[in-house]
Amino acid sequence: MTSVLDLLKIVYIAVRVIIAVVGFAVTKRTPFYPYLGMRRLHVLSRGVSTRILASILSAERRSEPTETTGGILGTLEPVEAKRLAQRIRQDGFVVFESPLDPQLCDELERFARTTEARLTPPLPGGETIVYDPTDPRATRYDFSEQQLLRFPPVQRIAVDPSVRAVAQAYLQATPVNDMVAMWWTVAHGGVSSEAAQMFHYDLDRPRFLKFFIYLTDVTSDTGPHVFVRGTHHGRPDPFYEDRRFTDEEVADVFPDEAVTELAGPRGTIMAVDTSGLHKGKHPGTGDRLVFQMEFSVSLFGVDYETLPRNELVPEAAAEVDKSPKSFERFAS
Repeated sequence: MTSVLDLLKIVYIAVRVIIAVVGFAVTKRTPFYPYLGMRRLHVLSRGVSTRILASILSAERRSEPTETTGGILGTLEPVEAKRLAQRIRQDGFVVFESPLDPQLCDELERFARTTEARLTPPLPGGETIVYDPTDPRATRYDFSEQQLLRFPPVQRIAVDPSVRAVAQAYLQATPVNDMVAMWWTVAHGGVSSEAAQMFHYDLDRPRFLKFFIYLTDVTSDTGPHVFVRGTHHGRPDPFYEDRRFTDEEVADVFPDEAVTELAGPRGTIMAVDTSGLHKGKHPGTGDRLVFQMEFSVSLFGVDYETLPRNELVPEAAAEVDKSPKSFERFAS
């Protein structure tokens, strides 16, 4: 009887998700409970449902890079974008040879040193404060996406053609920018689950690729991104549970050489499929500033921010006009 009830529950969840997908075609928004249903089906099907959903959502967006692009990753021929995508498919990540321009790093760091951020764990009443390295108040300082989207350097990075080419080659579909973020990780307190410092996987959308930019030098002791190679393809059943995993749980199953710390100097750019197991290592001696953006096959999933096109700087608006399907949340 239990198995029949479980099956009926799965069918019920699947129907709600399917209805939400149909509704998404009109509203471009995903109700909260169907989004949770997508996550639940992912666990129950060990990822099969998510792959099917991603295939359905990207069916009309199938594409690959066909033109040479230039941007923060340098000049990329289509064949090079596809080669980089293949490296991500193999390992789950790639670290690019070209660093972010130092001037852009400076502009983003100035923003991060002068703009109020929300803290994790939060201050009483949700107070936001400016990061002060001499007086750490929490493990993590996050900047609001609306603040970031209105900052011209962030807009220029978010619409970068070379980044988009790699995302397109990896996703094999017209990529959709669905998120930008930036935060300080601080050598304060202990390891924080809330600050993503325990192993986990991301599932805000069915298929996606994240780009990280280090805006400070990152060593093993200052909070590198840590990724378990190959886990974006599959992993033992317990690691599909929708929760955090300890270092010990990961070490008991995966070989040491699979757990990879991605350190690098200021300006380092990397792409990571964070549907695989990963974490941000808790800093031991210094603080880390990182910028992140994500491209997906669809905006279906967690709710997302928008920005009117008339608030974009001219260069960003021009890219939005060239690729409106990639920048749906900026095109209105």
